[in-house]
Amino acid sequence: MADISDVSLVLNGFNRSSFCPSYTIFVGPDGDRYSDKYSDASATWTMVASILIFFMKTGFLFIEVAFVSDNHQATRRVILAKYLDTCASAIGFYLFGYAVSGAAGSTRAVLGEEQDYIEWFFKFTFASNTATILHGTLVGEPRKLRMLALFVYAFLISAFIHPFIARQVWSPVGSFSPYRYCNGTLNRVTNSFEFLDSFPGPYDDVVFFDFAGSGAVHMLGGFGGLVLALICKYDRFKMGQSMERAAKKHHAEYQVSNSFTLDDPASMSTRGSVSKRGSTKLPSNRSKSSSVRTDSMAMSTMTKETTASADRSHSPPQLGGQISYVPADSVTGPGPMSINGNPDTVSQAAHGDEEQEDFLDWMYPKDASGEHMEFAALGVLILWMTFFAFNCGTTESVSGKVHHALLGRIALNMVVSGCFGGIVGIFIALFAQLRSRSKYINTNEIANCILGALVAITGVCPYIDSQRAIVVGVGATLFYHLGVHAEYRWDIRDTARVFPVHGMCGMWGLLCVGFLGQSNLIRQTYENLCLCVYIKLPETIDSQGYLFLYQLAAIGVIMAWSVGSCGFVFLVLWLIPMQGFANFVDFAVVDFIDYYVAPVLTVLLSCSKPGP
Repeated sequence: MADISDVSLVLNGFNRSSFCPSYTIFVGPDGDRYSDKYSDASATWTMVASILIFFMKTGFLFIEVAFVSDNHQATRRVILAKYLDTCASAIGFYLFGYAVSGAAGSTRAVLGEEQDYIEWFFKFTFASNTATILHGTLVGEPRKLRMLALFVYAFLISAFIHPFIARQVWSPVGSFSPYRYCNGTLNRVTNSFEFLDSFPGPYDDVVFFDFAGSGAVHMLGGFGGLVLALICKYDRFKMGQSMERAAKKHHAEYQVSNSFTLDDPASMSTRGSVSKRGSTKLPSNRSKSSSVRTDSMAMSTMTKETTASADRSHSPPQLGGQISYVPADSVTGPGPMSINGNPDTVSQAAHGDEEQEDFLDWMYPKDASGEHMEFAALGVLILWMTFFAFNCGTTESVSGKVHHALLGRIALNMVVSGCFGGIVGIFIALFAQLRSRSKYINTNEIANCILGALVAITGVCPYIDSQRAIVVGVGATLFYHLGVHAEYRWDIRDTARVFPVHGMCGMWGLLCVGFLGQSNLIRQTYENLCLCVYIKLPETIDSQGYLFLYQLAAIGVIMAWSVGSCGFVFLVLWLIPMQGFANFVDFAVVDFIDYYVAPVLTVLLSCSKPGP
């Protein structure tokens, strides 16, 4: 690579001196692009951090596999989903996401020329992990996203949904980014995204602080997962109603009279006669036990026919478009007539009459044999390690003693928050174990408490001291349990606890900036990260009240954008029918042949037959 002192490179360079961070992008004779944003050490640091952030997908993979590892088909599907969302998110970010995020001052709708390759890779890992988070919602559900839906949602999240929020909080041309206060003035950039960045004057002092992505990554993915779970709940409700209607239709044909008595001679006079009440009477020589057997046979026949009817009316090609029901023999999960393996709970679930067990007994069951602790523990430890790259790497620099102190504070706060959140999770799990008199402690919920604390500290880690990081970790564990309780009350099936871990704890992390953030550390952080001459944040952030209001506004914007955009995407995918377009790869060829190739071959063969 040529030296940046080459005159031709400077002439072909893109000057970002008016932006913050300030740097120049150079184009070499060979077409490579690079900038003076990174020193040699900082470029190496950012690349290593980006690789580790990309490795977070391995942690998510192990956590999801922990719920389905008894079923090879389901495990294969989880692995396929990780491959697919990685590839789709890369394509989406390459084509649109990098430009939409406002990185390098890009104003283009498609991939711009003024890009820095290291910065591109770093920002891509954040977008890709946002798309990965959502898939954990449906790991243990019989309803699955089809291949097309997996590709579409990962593509759109990395191309538009995450980059839009990243633009607002991290870009120098973002509407609420602290980087727009370069050289002591507020930047107003006129570009193709002017409608995103031009707000009236009163909003000039509003700043969203989210250092490494508690909101822009985790909260966005968590609330997106909640939307997906709610759509599946509605689909499950419709399926239960349909099954109950089918059951009522068959009930009259198999109903056994409850008015039969041995003391009624009239009732024994005619074999199989019909009473005034319209119910079938049993003959006199039939014993009580044979009556019970008849009733059992009738109910068994009704259940089989109802199941068959439900299978016909709710087969994967017709149910929920791209969010489809997958039979029990294909993936882990109950069959079409059962909920949690119990056929009798279909109508109860449809009408909300199912008697719920106690919350702690539901959250901390005595027997959690369906979850493999070793896979979950491995996934959590991988995520714990890579979270250090996620947060420390966001500095994108290791040059100078000031950056060393900043990195140290971030790492210290992460350790303190994660460990205090984990220890509170251990005490709650021990209490639940003693309460239920179980022999075992639920380690998976402890792991989720640790992850929730790490998610929360992500947005606030450089803005506070280590004592306040304790509050962040403990509060994250409590917010996690609030999120799980909300899913319990609303009967939401969220296998990997995506909403409590990422949605609720990400929201808690943004709130912590508001009432725990220290304005002197906030200013110091951006003065160190910004490469321009001078950055002056608005004086309103010195007021804890204003800072808290700004963070509430950030929560509102991210929540509304996540629910609205993800809700629209998943609702469209749920409504669009793609008959026979494969639930997943193992059945792709079979379904394609059944629905498309076979009919064509049948017509061709019938036409080629000689006449009589």
